Amino acid sequence: MSIVPVFYVFHYLEAGNHWNIFHPDSLTRKQNLQKKIKEGMVSIMSYRNRDYSYSMWKGGTASTWLTAFALRVLGQVAKYVKQDQNSICNSLLWLIDNCQLENGSFKENSQYLPIKLQVRKSNV
Repeated sequence: MSIVPVFYVFHYLEAGNHWNIFHPDSLTRKQNLQKKIKEGMVSIMSYRNRDYSYSMWKGGTASTWLTAFALRVLGQVAKYVKQDQNSICNSLLWLIDNCQLENGSFKENSQYLPIKLQVRKSNV
């Protein structure tokens, strides 16, 4: 998910209108970041399974965590880059239909544990 840091830089520059720090190359830098975001989206979509879930490996076991994370990233990026909304909705439906328990929590379907991306109490 190398798109995430690129997106956050782009969002910071766009939301705060800070593109002028790249003067005179502002437009070129903005276009380059948009291109990297689009490439990152293509990469994310390549890990989407036929049922609209996402997995750590192409065609691998569906992961609740990765599907939710992909939806979060794609939802944030949607503000700046056009996307297939049906695909995003279908991934959300997959989470609800296949992972959500009666009490509202979600079960993990895979063995994937995103240890490096999880917040630990000692880090908070």
